[in-house]
Amino acid sequence: MKRRPWLAGLIAFVLVVGIGGMAVAAQSILVDEPEPEPGLVADGTDIEFAIDEPTKDAKPEADPVKDEVVKDEKPDEEPVKVEKDEPVSDEKDDSVGDVTPPELVITYPEDGAVVDTKTITFTGEVEPGSEVIAAGYEADVDEAGNWSIKLILSPGGNTATFYAYDTAGNKAIASVKV
Repeated sequence: MKRRPWLAGLIAFVLVVGIGGMAVAAQSILVDEPEPEPGLVADGTDIEFAIDEPTKDAKPEADPVKDEVVKDEKPDEEPVKVEKDEPVSDEKDDSVGDVTPPELVITYPEDGAVVDTKTITFTGEVEPGSEVIAAGYEADVDEAGNWSIKLILSPGGNTATFYAYDTAGNKAIASVKV
């Protein structure tokens, strides 16, 4: 008997290809593909949506996000100054009664002072309960109305302008050149 290795290889090849082909054919016949759920389809097919119409007696469901009560919590750490937009309008509600702007005084530095530092802490006094803003930053104001704010200076002359707003919304402006 003569050995024919090529014949054994051919038979093995035919068996592998034949069995593999049958497995692929069987898979496509036996596997049921689930229908796609309604939603967005990239191939451009039409999708039908069913919308339930509310009945007369239907009550709106509570939205947990919309109906959530927000509590005012104070931070454990000292707050960081954030930039604030200065109010655009100078309109006041004269019907309330308090139309007098708060007195805004700059105590340091004096107008025209010459400084050789890059930053300077401006200090002053204002009506207690007011807020003071300069260069978009809010100054620290204590209960007595003493305020301070550290600002960065540009080389050369600088004019720092401060805006004070009292609890009635009245506005005062003061400036100092350094």
